[in-house]
Amino acid sequence: MLWENEDEREVMFIDQIKAYCKHFKPLFEHEKHARVHSVYKSTINCMVDDRIFSLQHQEMPITPLSINLDIPKKVFELIRVNRGDEVQFTKEGLMAFNSMFTREHAEVFDCDLTEGTKPLEKVKIKLLTDHILKYIEKGEFGRIAKSFKDNEVIPLSFAGNYVSGVLLRLASSSNVVETGSLSAQLVGVGEGLTPSGDDFNCGMLAAQYYLRGNEYADALKDQLITQISQRINTTTIISKEFLVYACQGKFSQMVKNVLIKSQKEIDVTEEIIKIRDIGHTSGIDFLTGLYFGLLKGGNE
Repeated sequence: MLWENEDEREVMFIDQIKAYCKHFKPLFEHEKHARVHSVYKSTINCMVDDRIFSLQHQEMPITPLSINLDIPKKVFELIRVNRGDEVQFTKEGLMAFNSMFTREHAEVFDCDLTEGTKPLEKVKIKLLTDHILKYIEKGEFGRIAKSFKDNEVIPLSFAGNYVSGVLLRLASSSNVVETGSLSAQLVGVGEGLTPSGDDFNCGMLAAQYYLRGNEYADALKDQLITQISQRINTTTIISKEFLVYACQGKFSQMVKNVLIKSQKEIDVTEEIIKIRDIGHTSGIDFLTGLYFGLLKGGNE
């Protein structure tokens, strides 16, 4: 990797990829070239074939965008990289930043949410939604959900008033087409790399994949995919990637842990808290979408 000493520029270091998502295997097999798209403290986003993947340090959670390098956070933050720098996939691994990251011992993570193969019992849905509701106290999406539950009127921003109106209609809708349309109206709503409305929709989709086998949830999933796909180019490029993967049923390791463990009646408090703490409100916005998605999809 690149260090502060200019004399080390030509030295090729050998490091290890800690984990990467299964759907990135073809990039290695076809030895694709990529370019750095954007750089953040803990993430280097790269573009290949008009799609985004994220290089991250070993402590970052695995998401559908992730290729996690087996290097500490402090070392990762010393990497000197610029927009447009080249990243090369090879059959052995990844060449980037004057380093070769091998994939020989890397964990290959399957992001597909395939474990929910039968309708979830209503009592389990209630237990999970009640549990989620305890942890979505921050951010307007979460506060709106709580206000509905508690029948309270809360102060909101201009955007929050719009969101509240959409969610109120969504909560009362029993029509899958209308519900899908209302949820999709939130695509791109909010600020940041992943606007709140997009995180919410990823949660909505996760719930429907989790509830597969429930006729209403299956129909709502199809409507969400259709409606979100029509609006997907109205949001940020990073958020678009997460929405594309969510439409395909691909989610982070933390999300899979929550849903799989709850199916098996294992306590999911720790996993919910981990999701809640992602970003400023991204995790809470996702959990709010998961909450609404479970309520709507389980309404067969």
